[in-house]
Amino acid sequence: MACFWDVRGILNADTRNQHSSSKKGEAMTWLDAIKEALEELGGKGSLEDIYKKVQEIGHKKLSIEKCDTWRDTIRQTIYDHSSDSESFRSGVDIFCHLGHGIWGLRDMLSTTQTHKHFGNELVESQQKEAENMGEQNIFDKRPHLIPAIIAATMLLGALARWPYGYYQLLRLVVCGVSIYIAVMAYQWQKMWAMWVFGFIAVLFNPLIPIHLSLEIWQPIDIVCAALFIVIAFVLKKADEGKKQED
Repeated sequence: MACFWDVRGILNADTRNQHSSSKKGEAMTWLDAIKEALEELGGKGSLEDIYKKVQEIGHKKLSIEKCDTWRDTIRQTIYDHSSDSESFRSGVDIFCHLGHGIWGLRDMLSTTQTHKHFGNELVESQQKEAENMGEQNIFDKRPHLIPAIIAATMLLGALARWPYGYYQLLRLVVCGVSIYIAVMAYQWQKMWAMWVFGFIAVLFNPLIPIHLSLEIWQPIDIVCAALFIVIAFVLKKADEGKKQED
């Protein structure tokens, strides 16, 4: 243990007089070796990586072979010079703890991590913007989607027993949505859809109601509900680029 504490004493002295010692041509300190090791490791590394790199750099200058506790010295030197450690006492904050035994040079990592942080925020904002644009595109290209689903749901619900007022409301909703889809189909030059939903609008019109038996209305409701579900996803507004090409 004498080697460990002797080295710590030398280390603290070398830290306070780092610039003056280099001018005098004194041997490399443990702190210098650790910093150089992390620089060669790209600014961060595990303790095992740091041990190996320091051993490569300073096995002659630091007399590692004469000190059994050199790994403890390296570890304690890092702790003494990191505000992330409870052992921080040198007043010189050089190292930062990145978790899971990984340590880095604070000066080298501060700029990189800042760029990475803003880069991640930019990517997240772009992803959210793309998601929002995707949702907007769905309703821009299919403005009839929700009305068609509502009409289909009410038609399927009509298979159950309801008060007469429900069927009056059903006529109003189905007729209105059918006219809306027929107009959209005409504007988008989907003539088959215009004729199909024009016929459904006439069939369910509340002004001159067509009276049929329950046995006939039920299959009509099912077929019309299926048509509303299909048209909700099949009919869509053409892209501007495709319109210009046509």
